[in-house]
Amino acid sequence: MRNRDLRGLQAELLLLGITSSGDGQDGWTTTLPIAVWARAFGTTHYASAASAATAVSKVLSRLEKRRLIERDRRGRERKIRVTLLREDGSGQPYTRPGKGNTDRFLRLSHRFWLDGWYEKVDLPATAMLLVALHEKLNFELPTERVPDWYGWSADTAERGLATLENRRRSQGKSRRWWTTAG
Repeated sequence: MRNRDLRGLQAELLLLGITSSGDGQDGWTTTLPIAVWARAFGTTHYASAASAATAVSKVLSRLEKRRLIERDRRGRERKIRVTLLREDGSGQPYTRPGKGNTDRFLRLSHRFWLDGWYEKVDLPATAMLLVALHEKLNFELPTERVPDWYGWSADTAERGLATLENRRRSQGKSRRWWTTAG
């Protein structure tokens, strides 16, 4: 939130979703051609291939500077290898919550990506979605506490919650639309 980097947040969420096992030889790593990363990060919509690749590099650089990933380039095919690091920005290796790791976790439904919700919600709504996914259904959040608890303003939290509520109403849903499978 502090960096106002929606694309970076979405890239981090996507990386967490597609890098599904640390049990293999490469650990928590995914290697893809830069063109695939560009499509996955949505940088190809209005850009040339070269511009899209540059945008991917910038997104990954920001995540690397925040110590959320490590990356390197592999081979002539311009494959980019991305390895997850802990979400707290410590630079420590990623460990999956629940497997020798007592950190709490949340589940972001694949519907977020498949139904295009990542394109329909802005940064405050995405941030509040992550907060909401961490809480129980019908949770109460005193927005004046958000700066202390999450590090962003109460106004940002209120805008994000309003966007989520408007999306819920527009879908005619009576419960969290983002956690349902259908």
